[in-house]
Amino acid sequence: MKNIIGLAGFYNPCGFIVILLLFLPALLSGKPLSENAKIMILTCGPEKPMYAMFGHTAIRVDDPQNHIDEVYNFGTFDSGTPNFYIKFLGGRLQYALSVNNYQSFIREYKNEKRWVKGQELLLSKQFKEILYDSLREAYRPENRYYRYDFFRDNCSSKIINLVTSFTENQSAIDSLNTSANLTYRSALRYYLQNRPWMLFGFNLLLGPFSDQEISRKQSAFLPDYLMLEIEKTGLASGPELLLEGNDQAKRPGDIASPMMLLWIIALIFVVEVFWLKTSKSVSNGIDLFLFTLSAVLGLLFLILWFWSDHVSLHVNLNLLWANPLLLILLWTIPAEKKRFNRIFLLLYALLLFFFLINFNKLPQKIPMELMPIVTVLALRAVNRVFQFRKMESKIE
Repeated sequence: MKNIIGLAGFYNPCGFIVILLLFLPALLSGKPLSENAKIMILTCGPEKPMYAMFGHTAIRVDDPQNHIDEVYNFGTFDSGTPNFYIKFLGGRLQYALSVNNYQSFIREYKNEKRWVKGQELLLSKQFKEILYDSLREAYRPENRYYRYDFFRDNCSSKIINLVTSFTENQSAIDSLNTSANLTYRSALRYYLQNRPWMLFGFNLLLGPFSDQEISRKQSAFLPDYLMLEIEKTGLASGPELLLEGNDQAKRPGDIASPMMLLWIIALIFVVEVFWLKTSKSVSNGIDLFLFTLSAVLGLLFLILWFWSDHVSLHVNLNLLWANPLLLILLWTIPAEKKRFNRIFLLLYALLLFFFLINFNKLPQKIPMELMPIVTVLALRAVNRVFQFRKMESKIE
């Protein structure tokens, strides 16, 4: 029973009999839903905080005859959890299913000025009963907690899995398994288009897993996509506006884009190499700063690869330019190990040129904002190998 909320979306007569037997005790012990009972998917608009910027999905059971009006919410978490963000990055953060009164639920979103839309699930009374009892079973203390995964196990994907587990419409399920002509990474772009720095950060952290083509069902990890796809399949009605609100996804963009700012910074470092009369110690300091910063980012990518349970953070190909081995230059540059530095930085420069040449051919989508960063790193590495301009040793 514990894993019933994660059942794969398929239906066959034998499977239905097994599910029916599993839930028979709950069906017998609970009061059956009336003929007029409705089960609705609630889709909620985005909000400014990072945890709410992609919107939210919940499921409502409305049966006035039996005085039931409950909202089941798989997106509940405790922001006061010790080491919250570390657990989030590590894929070890516990989320939970919570149950709320509909009026309390809608009041919260009204206060936040977020819109809410509802879609009635087009299921037989028999399947509504099973779905409702599966929600009650999932709410039991031993079942309600789960490990959150942004792409594969969240408030929205829980619901699409649940609904497709309890439908006899095989054609709808088959259609959900067709390609969405999207990747996980591209699906996020709309929500972050006016937050370029956050989009840049996401693109830096996400590895090749995020660039695989996904199915329509997999695209439903985002509430808006679930709302659209569930209607297309005929499993639910069209969305009805239950509460008006603002669209926070369309907020004004950041003043300076990463691309513009990073190219300006890159130009400054290029000018320093060819034209500014900086001393050897100043130039060494600039190189140490740039190479060390790249190495620290590489360490972050490496740690997330081996430590995090989020497969989307694994095998990050940005390690080709953000190489943790660059930390060795903290010792070899001040110690003037010239032969070692030239060989090491020549190999590093060749790796950077390979990265730049194959920018659009890698199995991971590399953000264009990296172009000025990698270009400057390549230039500084080549400069230390061939020494474009002779520098004075004294400090100016």
